[in-house]
Amino acid sequence: MEVRWHYCEGNVWCPLMTLNLDFDDEGVYFIWDSIARQVIYVGQGKIAERLADHRRDRSIQKYNTGSLFVTWAQVPPQSRDGVERYLADYYGPLEGTYHPRVPPISVNLP
Repeated sequence: MEVRWHYCEGNVWCPLMTLNLDFDDEGVYFIWDSIARQVIYVGQGKIAERLADHRRDRSIQKYNTGSLFVTWAQVPPQSRDGVERYLADYYGPLEGTYHPRVPPISVNLP
């Protein structure tokens, strides 16, 4: 599946902690540490709501040294579980041990 990964203004990755969450996108997303070069979390749903939760989540914030970034792609609801499974398998996030037990749906990576 071909998806369009979101960038912030200026065609740069979006910082998790300062990103304006005034949008309604739904799909899949992942959070990563740009210094450690590790994916912290892979998830899905209403992106702004989920990111607001992660801003308060100690399991995510323990990695926050000012280097947490996020990107997301709008994905139809019927494909989200498979895309999340693919991203979790590919990146091996440090947090979030539950991911849907469905066949992965491969997508282009950012």
